[in-house]
Parts: sequence; structure tokens; C-alpha cells
Amino acid sequence: MRLLIFFLISSFFISSTVYTQTSIKSILILGDSNLKGNFGEFLQKKIHESGKYDVLSIAIGGAGSKTFLPPMKNQCCGYRVRQTCAGVALVKSKKTKETKVPILERAEKPTSGIVMKWYGGNLLSIMNVWKTDVVILVLGTNFLNAHEELLNMIKSYNENIPIIWIGPFDKSNSVGRYTLIEKALKDKSNCLLVKSDSIVNKLGIVPTHFYGTTAKQVAEAIFIQFKPFLNTSLTIENNNWLKNYYLPNDESF
Repeated sequence: MRLLIFFLISSFFISSTVYTQTSIKSILILGDSNLKGNFGEFLQKKIHESGKYDVLSIAIGGAGSKTFLPPMKNQCCGYRVRQTCAGVALVKSKKTKETKVPILERAEKPTSGIVMKWYGGNLLSIMNVWKTDVVILVLGTNFLNAHEELLNMIKSYNENIPIIWIGPFDKSNSVGRYTLIEKALKDKSNCLLVKSDSIVNKLGIVPTHFYGTTAKQVAEAIFIQFKPFLNTSLTIENNNWLKNYYLPNDESF
């Protein structure tokens, strides 16, 4: 049994749902402005559609791997923390009638404040509360690097935890960036590197921030790449867990 209680910022109207699930695993996604935007929204939706994973994503604009060393701060261009729970339907936006991934915390400009302040911006504290089973990184676009330190911190939580690294999207300047990522992953076990620059290049999409159907297309193509690894790297145990979910009803969508 795993109990998760996330305290939401006061501007949200809090509603609670208690839900029992079998064999649900928890995914933590960390990323930069690409994850903060439409790409991150569609990627989380795609994972949620499987019905097998609870997903918490922390997206900080301008982030590099160093940004996620404690304390995590919003120092560049805003951030967004999203949560989806297996078996809990996404709510529809009152404006667009499209489903939206619930947002726990966010800012649209720099505040220099701590991200996930209830946990002091400490990634390990969050991983322990979330009972993280797999980590997905959407990093490498920005040169604010501490790849080795971040990976070591994640592995200190669980040496065998699966890690999926979705690399930078722009093929024109990705060579050096991927070299640094590959060097950091070299001696780490149970890791997958998704070279998303090649995916975007094959799709014929301009590698900037992605919006709308383009963001959806890129997210779905990348999900296809790591889905087999995600399915096979986790040993699904036959346990029942009871969770309390506190999901925001944000009418600003």
C-alpha cells in the first residue's frame, strides 16, 4: 500500500478521489521548457493512456541537469508540475473541451522561488514520497550540466532504477550535447537514450518548441521509441495500493 498526499498551492480548488489500483508503477519525468510546453502535455497524456502508470512531471524552463540538484528553483522562464494517476480520467477544459493534464504548481515567468516547495525542492525527497519506479529525463538542450551528479543522485535512491533520457531535438547542434549525455550514461545500468534529434529530423519538423498537432506528433513518435524499454524494464508486482489523490480544478485552461 502506498499513500500519496500532495499539498497544492492555495490558488487551486482541491478535490479528492480515492482510487484502488493493481500493479501500478510510478514514473517521474524531469525536463526543461520542451517538457513544460505542449510536448510535455502530450507525452504525459500518451503514457497515461496505457492505464498502467502514475506520472509526476517537473518541467523547469531553461533547465539543464544541474537545475534538478537540490534545491530546484525557477530562475529562467517559468515551470510546471503535472500529475496524472492511472485509472483517474483527465478532466476537460471548459474553454477548449479538450482533456488537460492536471497541474499541481506552475509559474509563467522567473520567480527565483523553489519548485515543489513542500519538499524543499529536494528531488530525493520527492522520489521517496512518490515511490518512483522509473525516471524519464527530457534534458540536454541547455548547457547547465551536472549529468553525472544528477544520475548519481537518482541511482542513490535505487541503483537499478530504469532511466530513459530523451535528448535534445535539434540535429544541427546536438553532437556535442549527446557526447556529454552518452559519457554520463556509459557506466550506468538499466538506461535508455532516445536520440530525439533524429526522430524530429525524419519527421521533417523544425526543432524549436513544439505546439499543437506538431507537439503531439513528436510526443507520440518518441513514446513509441521508449515504450518497449518501459514495459520490459519494470517488474510488475501483484500488489494493491490505496492512494489519496488531490487534483486541481484549474479553470484557467
